[in-house]
Amino acid sequence: MKWKGLNHVLLVLRERRISYALNCSQQMKRLEIRKATT
Repeated sequence: MKWKGLNHVLLVLRERRISYALNCSQQMKRLEIRKATT
């Protein structure tokens, strides 16, 4: 039972990390677009 809970926590952390990385890349792209337009 404890292992199952631990696996669930690891899954959630991995998903959060992926979404965080995606958000960072999107923000970087926006900054590049802003630099190009100005």
